[in-house]
Amino acid sequence: MKKIYPTYCIANYPENDGLEQIGNTFYITKLSSLVQGFPNIDKPHTHTFYMLMIVTQGTGRHTIDFVDYPIHAFATFFLTPGQVHSWELSPNVDGYAIFFEANFFIQTYKSRLYEYPFFNSQESLPYLAISGDTNFIHSMLTYQYQTYLAATPTKPDILLAYLYIILEYLKRIYDEQPPKQVNSPHFSKWRNFEILLNEHFSKKKEVGEYAKMMNISANYLNVLCKNSVGKTASQLIQERIITEAKRLLVHTSLNIKEISYQLGFEDYAYFSRFFKKYAQLTAEGFRKSHK
Repeated sequence: MKKIYPTYCIANYPENDGLEQIGNTFYITKLSSLVQGFPNIDKPHTHTFYMLMIVTQGTGRHTIDFVDYPIHAFATFFLTPGQVHSWELSPNVDGYAIFFEANFFIQTYKSRLYEYPFFNSQESLPYLAISGDTNFIHSMLTYQYQTYLAATPTKPDILLAYLYIILEYLKRIYDEQPPKQVNSPHFSKWRNFEILLNEHFSKKKEVGEYAKMMNISANYLNVLCKNSVGKTASQLIQERIITEAKRLLVHTSLNIKEISYQLGFEDYAYFSRFFKKYAQLTAEGFRKSHK
């Protein structure tokens, strides 16, 4: 079998009392415990869940889909399902890692999860540097972690409330100093397109196919995308395919023909031309440059 980067779900992580009451939908751990207790967690991998990682001390580098971000005190990282990441951490690193399934959040807060700009996997940077007074966010994380470890009848509700407060607080800071702002009245509809794209990109590559699923015209879908992120729907489809191709080229031993089939290209030669056109490098050249 070909080697491929692992995909983890919450059930894969070391169990503790916290999982007994809430099932495999939410997990919080100290960063130091995660690093020490989960072998190879620093190697490239992906998740089925959303992840929020806030560093409280230490340094290093966090690589998310081929982009390096600095690790320092109160560096914050946001990952959506499917993103590939790895890291290099100093021995004294600590902080908190929060994992949660979408259903854990949307059962109460509905579509709010998809309105957070930092969970827009293609168009916003998944990194935020928190400066100034960090007492509030540190306290919220500490209280949430203590609640997770405690035997409390209303544990799921309390953990969800803390998560909502933390995300709303981070959104306010993110909006004040956004790495890349997504601001449009069409944003919620565009987010629906992104969700569909992440689910179907290997099988559906035409703008019209997504427009049909959204009950709108292809022209209107292009307008939504242009107004929301300044790119056409076709560009976003191409970028999503190229991102996945890069992940497979670097993090698996699949040959290029196998990768082309996995991405829904029946013609291997066409995939090769497609990759070179949009990545400005041959697939083999890209793989060699990241060895």
